Amino acid sequence: MNNKRVDTFKNRLSMAMNSCGINTTELAEKTGYSKASISQWVNGIYEAKQDGVYQLAQALNVSEAWLMGYDVPMAKKIVRISPNYSSELSEIINYYEKLNDDGREQAYIALRNLADIDRYLLKRDSLSALVDTNAKKA
Repeated sequence: MNNKRVDTFKNRLSMAMNSCGINTTELAEKTGYSKASISQWVNGIYEAKQDGVYQLAQALNVSEAWLMGYDVPMAKKIVRISPNYSSELSEIINYYEKLNDDGREQAYIALRNLADIDRYLLKRDSLSALVDTNAKKA
């Protein structure tokens, strides 16, 4: 991600709301934040904190980084998950997306460490079966 802001949070929030055709009252209902808070953000009096940016980005279906004013695409990155994976993987990805860079690094380290422990790894036969099943469906 480019570390340089190219626009303000206030402008990006207004653009996203216009793009969705949503007003402050509707956005407040979708996010659980008060109409007053939304209005203060739209008017540039305050900027939302990290949890607010996340909730707004979710409600407006935009990238959090874009909403904060960074030079990244407006559209949210869509992760496609194979139907062979459980709903747990979707949940893990959702938790991961909520983490900041430090949290993501810690999650990666934890997963990498688990993958180095034999008792947590899929058996070779199970892994081959999963790959074979995916190949047949393709």
